[in-house]
Amino acid sequence: MEGTSTNDNARLNQAIQTAIGATSGHSSLGSQSFGDAGEGLLEPVRERVDEAVRERVAEAARDRLEEVVRERIREAVRERLGQELRHAIVESAHGRFEPERVAEMISERLGDAVERRVAEGLRERVADAVRDRIGDAVRSAIMQNPLREQLGPGATEGLVSTIRDRMADTMRERIHDAARERLREVVRERIRAVVRDRLRDAVQAAVKQSQSAYGVDSERFLSAVRERLEEPIQERLQDGIRERLRDLLRERLEDAGREHLKEGLRLALAERRLGVQGTLGLAGDMDRVHAQLHERVGAAVRDRVTEALRERTQDAIRERTEEVVRERLGGAIRAALAEQVAFGGGLDPETLSDAILLRMTDPLRDRISEAVRDRIGEAVRDRLGDALRTAVRESVGGMAQQQLVH
Repeated sequence: MEGTSTNDNARLNQAIQTAIGATSGHSSLGSQSFGDAGEGLLEPVRERVDEAVRERVAEAARDRLEEVVRERIREAVRERLGQELRHAIVESAHGRFEPERVAEMISERLGDAVERRVAEGLRERVADAVRDRIGDAVRSAIMQNPLREQLGPGATEGLVSTIRDRMADTMRERIHDAARERLREVVRERIRAVVRDRLRDAVQAAVKQSQSAYGVDSERFLSAVRERLEEPIQERLQDGIRERLRDLLRERLEDAGREHLKEGLRLALAERRLGVQGTLGLAGDMDRVHAQLHERVGAAVRDRVTEALRERTQDAIRERTEEVVRERLGGAIRAALAEQVAFGGGLDPETLSDAILLRMTDPLRDRISEAVRDRIGEAVRDRLGDALRTAVRESVGGMAQQQLVH
């Protein structure tokens, strides 16, 4: 009888494990065989995702990002071209007027502004531009692979979601520096070519438009030159960046896919293995555990990290603003006054303000951005870990208490 009871218990345990697997939508594969099979099927999935990235995802993402690229180019050129023209012409006034030298100066200074604005715009929008397309590519690759039978519908969608979100986040983190590096040459080359080819004609036409009874009106002259250069520069920049952007996105997406496909698959395998091999009580409570952790951890992260960020970034902004004012404002005012004298016409408040703004904007933005990034990193490192540990501890403790009560 004792042997029969032992056999019955063994059969009952086996039946329970089979029932768990059936209700989870999975077969009763052992964890080791399932893991080995999943790893073996990963490479075809990766190849299909890479193929989709090369043929469809990067192209679609570029199309989605064209508007932000166009906006940022237009903003930078409109805000900076006139001042950079003024600065380049004043600096070249001590010798011969050389369009080549003026073109070089404008390409460097205006190019830096365009490059920065475009890179910032890409960082802001790239995650939304790639997220849906990545999800479709990963889903399609899995559905054409035997892996879909081992994962089941729920785990498949979980895997798609994990890889999609992590690849999108990786793109947002890395696109800024990659864009600045890859677009620097084409931005400067396109600006330089337009200014070099068109500046002489633009100057001659501007002289005619700005003549008055008292000679050449310097502000009308600069405005006329800017108007003749602005649209060609924008068009050439848009074409040049469009040509480079697809390759840039493709390379970064392929890097992100290689980094996160295997990681996402292993997470899906671990979740599936937990459903097959975990205890009946834990497997049945997974949704409740997830919901409680999500609520408590989310609230803790929002409250504590936000508070830390507010405190630290406020101090950093004040400190760096004071540094820039102390180091740069005096020189910016002197240079702006010198330009006013060089062009004649007295002190025009608007022109003087614009000249000072030109020299203060980039240093202030760069210093504040650097300080805020550093302080954000400190705040996240310090507060996020504490918030997570406290929230998880409270959640797990609360659930354990509930189990004792029941």
